[in-house]
Amino acid sequence: KRICAWCKKNMGYKEGDSNIITHGICDDCTFHLKASRGMEIHEYLENLPLPVLIVGDNRQINTANKAAREFLKKDFKKITDLPSGNVFECEYSYLPEGCGNTSHCTSCAIRLTLTDTLKTGQPHINKEVTLNQLVNGREVKQVKFSITTEKADDVVLLQVGKVKIIR
Repeated sequence: KRICAWCKKNMGYKEGDSNIITHGICDDCTFHLKASRGMEIHEYLENLPLPVLIVGDNRQINTANKAAREFLKKDFKKITDLPSGNVFECEYSYLPEGCGNTSHCTSCAIRLTLTDTLKTGQPHINKEVTLNQLVNGREVKQVKFSITTEKADDVVLLQVGKVKIIR
């Protein structure tokens, strides 16, 4: 039997005597060990299983990890240097004023949460937000999902949680 020496997770069986226990290090612990020894932040984020976006002080998306790009169904070019409303397909971001500049934006939970975390450093955990999302450029659907924000230097890490389509 193989057991991770760090977290004690069962790593399966090794050929031979099933009564012998041997130790190794699992993939998760290897990843965290590498991260603690100077792994580049982009490499660390890229390999996280949760959708995480890095948002700059102007509330524009700097980058997103693989899980976030898959969740959003977008590649880097359709994410980087765009306001969050454009990335999440907010219906109001398509108005002539653009994301962050319409009367609807003053009450946007994503915008308010990002701004608060940027200004105060206060994290927000699993905050439920609702968004009117424009689908295929014409159909609007209302979606509800959770976001978690945490400040890291001059950027905010934005994690996206479960999505529920309301209408």
